[in-house]
Amino acid sequence: MRADSELQQVGQDHLAYSVDIRRSIEAALERPARREAACVHIEVENGYARLSGTVRSWAAWRRIHDAAENTPGVRRLDDLIQITPDLG
Repeated sequence: MRADSELQQVGQDHLAYSVDIRRSIEAALERPARREAACVHIEVENGYARLSGTVRSWAAWRRIHDAAENTPGVRRLDDLIQITPDLG
């Protein structure tokens, strides 16, 4: 029984750690990138961060990518963000 509770605690610790990393990435985004980041989804599991969604410029992509890449705890980054400039 003890092993089951220890495994459950380890799972909860990993989940909390992943949530902390995601929040750190979000907090690291500069104010100008926050509007663009609203179209970006951030998933984190065990130090593996995945970014997806769209932004309108390379500059916005760079700010978001750099914020995620430089967040403590991120060991691997999978950046699937697409850049779709507003042509209108």
